[in-house]
Amino acid sequence: MPFRNGAYLFKTDPQKPDNTQVFDSEGLIEAVIISGTVFSELSLVFEGPKGSSFIHTVRLFHSPKGKFHS
Repeated sequence: MPFRNGAYLFKTDPQKPDNTQVFDSEGLIEAVIISGTVFSELSLVFEGPKGSSFIHTVRLFHSPKGKFHS
């Protein structure tokens, strides 16, 4: 069996439209905002079809005096 790296799992279906709405604002069941001195975070919890759920989290780290560190 040849080596497969798993990238085929993300291949799109050419028969479907490019942009399909999966979740909408009516499916939003929870929004959590955490604001602290080190980072701020926003998590959105959506309820999808057949009881499925999707959580999208964005975390922004604060840097002192607005400077980035390497």
